Amino acid sequence: MYRVKNLFLLSITWIILAGSLQAQQPELRISNSSVRKQVISVIDGQLKAFREHNLDLAFSYASKSLRIHLPQAIFMNVAKQNYPEIWSNKTSDFGIVKDNQVQGSIQVRVVAQDGSNASYDYDLIFEDGSWKIQGILRHQQKKAPAA
Repeated sequence: MYRVKNLFLLSITWIILAGSLQAQQPELRISNSSVRKQVISVIDGQLKAFREHNLDLAFSYASKSLRIHLPQAIFMNVAKQNYPEIWSNKTSDFGIVKDNQVQGSIQVRVVAQDGSNASYDYDLIFEDGSWKIQGILRHQQKKAPAA
């Protein structure tokens, strides 16, 4: 019983600590033009690397934690299977960049070679003096209402 109680208290402490660390992160605000250029350059660079099939370069735009938890071969397979517009991109349109000097986000509309397109939310992190891609979330296209 003593072990269970200690484990429970440790879990509660971890949840409180994680919540307080999250609360300490400043809110994302619209970025200045310099940060906007940097963030777009990173995403555009990765998209260009995918277009040129330079997979080493594409992988280099990912954050350290993403590269550690997702080896390059798996990263490429995930990109090819789950992000087809990114894998075979032709053009992209960039939305508003927001950041808090540590984390950043932007929505990007990516058009594939076949004309299909999708919106993606990119999460970025500022590490070692530059922005790196921390994660990507594909928006599901809304289905047309039944007639």
